[in-house]
Amino acid sequence: MKRINSILGCIIIALALQSCEKTFPLEVADGQMAHLTCLPGAMDTTIIRLSRAIPIGDRKTRSASVETANLRMVIDGSEVKSLQYADSTLGCVPKGCWFVTRRFSQDEHVEIYATADELPSVYAETVIPKISGDISYALTHDVIEVGITGDNEAEQCSYGISLTCTTTVNHSDGTLTTKSYNMIPFKQESLLFGSNISNDFLDFQFNGWVVGQGRYIRVWSTNKKDSGAIQLSMRYRLPIMDYYNPEEATVSYSYKIMVYKFTRDFLRYVTALDNQDMNFLAEYGLAPGVFTYGNVSKGTGIFAGWNYVESDSINID
Repeated sequence: MKRINSILGCIIIALALQSCEKTFPLEVADGQMAHLTCLPGAMDTTIIRLSRAIPIGDRKTRSASVETANLRMVIDGSEVKSLQYADSTLGCVPKGCWFVTRRFSQDEHVEIYATADELPSVYAETVIPKISGDISYALTHDVIEVGITGDNEAEQCSYGISLTCTTTVNHSDGTLTTKSYNMIPFKQESLLFGSNISNDFLDFQFNGWVVGQGRYIRVWSTNKKDSGAIQLSMRYRLPIMDYYNPEEATVSYSYKIMVYKFTRDFLRYVTALDNQDMNFLAEYGLAPGVFTYGNVSKGTGIFAGWNYVESDSINID
């Protein structure tokens, strides 16, 4: 009986909250805006997505694609000549995207200019973060620990870490095969407002928006310091890995820790996306709505630099 009363009480509260509605006119721009996303960083190929921002009420009648566009990218005052358009999927580049085949270096100042159809021109800029100082790595069977000292620009960026495992299989016939796995951060999911609300970190998959599965990364919203050093610690769990019969093959494992550095703009952007994905109660009027974030002038989207370094191979006894 007590359980039934509790359930009925929750239903009554939910209905009462839903009835507390106030209708007001919402002024939204008439879709005359471009949406640009690009993450220049430490990858050989950088993807640029350019589309049309569509008002909510026109999602079924308008297309997000643009027919004509002109893009320019400038690095430290010099225009990039290798900017290309993919009219079909090219390797890791999705169809309909622009791409640059160069790896960006730390401290480079990157600007992008874009026009599409009759939409207003958009502009954005970023700086590729510099990873400096001394980095120490430690790894056990379930915990990664990273220490960073001597980084004077840590307050302007956010650090993240990920872990990959490479298996080397020596088969009984003498052949060798290798395969890499992305380790998964271990955390207790939040079901209300997004994982970044109840914790000071955010977990996501990252691949720079190229085609293919990304690495699992945990990034911290604040850089905690202990005795002047930034300390990052993460529990992880193994994904489903291939099994080999010990009588037919011997398997060895080696690990690499990746330390990422993202601009604050990128962290705010992915945090807003995470809030939107996790805040399902807002659809029923039981939680406040959330807003997106962007740094593209006269448009929407994100243009944010990132960088990373990796450890040498680590073996665990």
